Amino acid sequence: MSDGIVDPKIDDYKVVLPCAPSEFGSFIASLLGKPKEVKGSVSGFFNVDQKHIANFYHLINQRVSLQNQGSLINLSITTLYANGTSVTHHNPSDFENYYPIAVTHPVQVIISFTYLLKFNSSLTAEKQEIEIVLSTESERGHSSFFNWTHSGVCRYSVSHTDTSWAADIANIINSHAESLVEKPSAKREFFNEHYDEILKQGTRVIYAVVILVWCYISNQVIGGNDGYDEYLKYFANSLTVLAILSVVFKSVTDLVLMNISLRRSSFICLVDKDYKRMEAVQRKESGRWRVYVGSWLINIACSLVAAYIFTIL
Repeated sequence: MSDGIVDPKIDDYKVVLPCAPSEFGSFIASLLGKPKEVKGSVSGFFNVDQKHIANFYHLINQRVSLQNQGSLINLSITTLYANGTSVTHHNPSDFENYYPIAVTHPVQVIISFTYLLKFNSSLTAEKQEIEIVLSTESERGHSSFFNWTHSGVCRYSVSHTDTSWAADIANIINSHAESLVEKPSAKREFFNEHYDEILKQGTRVIYAVVILVWCYISNQVIGGNDGYDEYLKYFANSLTVLAILSVVFKSVTDLVLMNISLRRSSFICLVDKDYKRMEAVQRKESGRWRVYVGSWLINIACSLVAAYIFTIL
């Protein structure tokens, strides 16, 4: 072999392993054994770019290089796009400089590390694996992470043979994730989970108030000097108004609930077109709130019109 070119006529190649011959058995066992695993997640709204994502690598690799003997044997940063394609890079620079040609946007980034590390308590280097997943679609393959208030989640796992090292790495990942993620308030979380029931029950309350107003006005009509025919005419017309009002309330409520969701989107912005898409989606989400508030105003306005009609029938 010369200059890195393999000569097929020579078959006495060697593989160099980071262990002494006497430690070969325990080294192989450490690679094939079943390590322990630490898992965690941070969910909320986020808007991350290449620097935020690359910082996971820099923070972890810096800590490992300062504290442990060993080496990073594999790094992969995989970006999954909305059109089903994916691109994998093996160093942060390539990831930060990549510009996709296709008209699509990133929905998930997976960062995977594989280290061979030697701890004070071990005789040989042992394999440690780290995986970090940043997803703008929290239900993607993990329905348990679905949240009514937002679509963002950062999941991580650390497969390890040293508990204190894994806890340290998990803390680094969790701290950086929390610095990127905005968590919803308890009120926002409650409202987003129950906004449909709030609208339905609120509409029923408005309708009940209208019926109470109708009953009050009806008592005044009955106590008047109008004839029996006038009473029948009033009740027929007012019942028609109530029926129309009920149809309007149901139509408005069903239309709103079928066409809007108040979940707040998260974004992975790697290139300029991702930022443009983010701005467009945020404008659209702001419009959903206006539609929701507008449905309340329409229902209240219709109830006031109905109450006025009762007074002039």
